[in-house]
Amino acid sequence: MATANRMTSASAQRAQIMRDAWKGVEQHGGALLAPVAAFLVAYPPLAQGIYYVLTGLWPLISISTFQLVTGHKTDLWLVQTVGVLVAVIGATLCVAGYRRQGSPEIFFLALGSALGLASVDILFVLQRHISPLYLLDALIEIGLVALWIHGWRRGGQAQSTQPPQAIPVQQVPLGANGPVR
Repeated sequence: MATANRMTSASAQRAQIMRDAWKGVEQHGGALLAPVAAFLVAYPPLAQGIYYVLTGLWPLISISTFQLVTGHKTDLWLVQTVGVLVAVIGATLCVAGYRRQGSPEIFFLALGSALGLASVDILFVLQRHISPLYLLDALIEIGLVALWIHGWRRGGQAQSTQPPQAIPVQQVPLGANGPVR
């Protein structure tokens, strides 16, 4: 019985240490994290784009460290192909965010890629084909979707989350060799 009380006491002490440490993070981390969180909410295409560029380039730059973290892969060419595609999606989202131009196509690209990658992560972790570490990526992907939805529901206070207004297209008559002027 004394052992159980000692273990409970040690457990209670560890819990109190964690609570005290978390209070310190809340007090000091808020000043640092608040601007970062505000930026991510205001510019979801940049947030997702930066994440995708970094994660897409990783297997291209250092396949050995990528495998060290995510586990051994047999088809390295496939890992690197997915890396290229994810990096290109990320670069596209970064350009859209930088230009503060939203469109239904960018919105669909962002949500479709995030939901698709999260679904694949969850499915293959459940089937035990990939490391449970991929659940962290799925959580980040779902967080990115939440950022987009939050920005969209806010009414597009940041231009980057707002689809552009329709621009009238000038009708130009076409001849056999192109536009007639």
